[in-house]
Amino acid sequence: MRFDKFLRTLDMGDCEDQIQREALLEIAIFFMVVDGTVDAAEEEVIRNWLAEIEWNSDISVQDFYTNGMHKANNAIEQQDLEHFIAHRSSQLLDDDFKTNALKLADEIASADGIIDDKEKVALDILKSYLN
Repeated sequence: MRFDKFLRTLDMGDCEDQIQREALLEIAIFFMVVDGTVDAAEEEVIRNWLAEIEWNSDISVQDFYTNGMHKANNAIEQQDLEHFIAHRSSQLLDDDFKTNALKLADEIASADGIIDDKEKVALDILKSYLN
């Protein structure tokens, strides 16, 4: 990003909001994969949310999504759930983003009709960091 564009985005708050959108997307992806299966209904929740937001990044939302899948799966393989959630939660500064994170995570966890034990644990961890 060019420095002058960076300064403009800082002035408008776009940079902070984009960082929060990215953290929220990674949280959403994490909740989609945490139970070990990716259900079409879970993906649909994320696609619908993405259709409603503004994405202002040099990285396309699809590339970010793909990278997010790798990060989330790696965190699960390494049994690093709490650190993954804690890091993304710390990037959510605005109450609206925090509320949306809890709502989106809950919608994704319940989208397939089954809230798995791993999803319950992850929801509890997310709530502990955002409340």
